[in-house]
Amino acid sequence: MLVELWDAAGTTQLARQAVLIQRDGDLMDSSAGSTELQFPGLAAGSYQVLVRHRNHLDIRTLNAVALNTATATLVDLGLPAT
Repeated sequence: MLVELWDAAGTTQLARQAVLIQRDGDLMDSSAGSTELQFPGLAAGSYQVLVRHRNHLDIRTLNAVALNTATATLVDLGLPAT
């Protein structure tokens, strides 16, 4: 699977990371073995999150999500408001 971060308007891809999906649906950084995904070099700000899987349609957040480098932000794509 791929997780991509796009600018708040959703017009420009800024980062992409390959991840593994766990049985419970959490995404895990395959190189760090952590469910806290990090995108080095990206400043804190609002981003749209897009998830790609080869056997599924792409999923994108409805609105931009505020992300920062100090704390992890949970993005639950199962919620209708997300």
